[in-house]
Amino acid sequence: MRKCIAQALGGDVRALKLCLERVTPVRRNSLVKVNLPAIESAKDLGAVNQKILAAVKNGKITPFEGESFVNIVEKYRRGFETIELRDRLDQLERIERKRDSG
Repeated sequence: MRKCIAQALGGDVRALKLCLERVTPVRRNSLVKVNLPAIESAKDLGAVNQKILAAVKNGKITPFEGESFVNIVEKYRRGFETIELRDRLDQLERIERKRDSG
């Protein structure tokens, strides 16, 4: 690497590019702005996915970017599902405790 730095300082453009890539790696993803509705509950996820699909269809984002958004929405869905299952289990356990004590 020292030789590369010396060559870059000497004016070698390829060596300079290599040194800069080591210091500041090339960003692989760009910032993507898509106006999506707020996600308050699992009921909102369908509308969000529709907006993502429309953005891909209209060329505002690439299919790869759309897939990334959909993966994030899927994580929200799993979170909502986990909360719902926990609440249902808590309710069943309360019913069972009442039945055992009464």
